[in-house]
Amino acid sequence: MATVPLALMTVVTSPLSGRIVGRRGPRLPLLIAGTCMLAGTVLLLGTDDGTPLVHLLAAYVILGTGFGFVNAPITNAAVSSLPRAQAGVAAAMATTSRQVGATLGVAIAGAFHPGWWVLTACAALVLLLVPAT
Repeated sequence: MATVPLALMTVVTSPLSGRIVGRRGPRLPLLIAGTCMLAGTVLLLGTDDGTPLVHLLAAYVILGTGFGFVNAPITNAAVSSLPRAQAGVAAAMATTSRQVGATLGVAIAGAFHPGWWVLTACAALVLLLVPAT
């Protein structure tokens, strides 16, 4: 139940991210995504059995916001990089990659506490790549 805020924020922020990408491009959503994912994973780095529930909930809300904001720019980049006739294939590949990545992320972060370091590095990479968009 403690991870419900992560999924809820992803659902809430994904459409908002899509609207921003449609109006202003991918840069702002990627900046928000990278910042939120980095902040959320940093909050989760030092967690243990004694971590207060409020701390976990805050981290999951922030992390879910980041996950929600990263989806639209990724899909937009995949679809716009191919000819219109292959847009469905591009969207399917982006979605499949996202699902595989999420599955591996949960498995790694759940099995190994250092997995949060990997997610922190990925969030920092998103922030580093924002100027290239």
